[in-house]
Amino acid sequence: MQNKNIKKHYVCIMPMAGEGLRFKKHGYKTFKPLITINKVPMFIKASKSFPKTFKWIFIAREKINLKKDIIKLTRFIKKKKFLLLNKKTEGQASTVYKSLKYLDENEVIIVHSCDLSFKINLSLFKKKIQENDLLVFTAKGSNYHFKNHRDFSWVKKINNTYKISLKKNFKNNKNSKVLIGTFAFKNKKIMKDLLEYTFKNKIKIKNEYYMDTLIFIAQRMGYKLNNLAVKKYHSWGSHSELLNYKN
Repeated sequence: MQNKNIKKHYVCIMPMAGEGLRFKKHGYKTFKPLITINKVPMFIKASKSFPKTFKWIFIAREKINLKKDIIKLTRFIKKKKFLLLNKKTEGQASTVYKSLKYLDENEVIIVHSCDLSFKINLSLFKKKIQENDLLVFTAKGSNYHFKNHRDFSWVKKINNTYKISLKKNFKNNKNSKVLIGTFAFKNKKIMKDLLEYTFKNKIKIKNEYYMDTLIFIAQRMGYKLNNLAVKKYHSWGSHSELLNYKN
């Protein structure tokens, strides 16, 4: 029976502890999540993909000005926590792992990148996450995605299973969708199991631990996986995407 109070059990995690190298090589000095999109910091626009009533955990490096750059900008979010790391992690998945001790056992967990936004059918999302162990958020690939296919992960559903391509050579296929960088887990245990399996077996992509890997592992471990297609998807993950962005 679905919990009528399930809304209270959603928590979004936004890992922002990366180096932002795609931007640094183009001369950007600003901390990537604080790069403005129409005068609004990137990570704030990204957070608005979900209801402001959801709880949030923001994870960044200590060098950021917490009071000025994060607390002030997120005042519209009622429930939030800030984790500041004193050193670089081994990738996005390693960063997310730092949040485990702050999560409740029965919370639905959403991991959401700081460099993208979209619209979803919230009712459909809630229904799907109750029926599955984890969801991967997807979108139709753009010309930029196909041109730079090695920088992205892709998914294609074949019967009741998913074929996953993790940041490697990819054959353009109209039935394949790009993994946009947002994932949902039914509960803490599922995410913890997948993360620890990844670390134990040292499963890396380009020498880093990515959340994308958990989708591949989930099927191997017998978890029930599904995808959620989003609408009005915008990505600012690179200098080129930022320049080409249109409202």
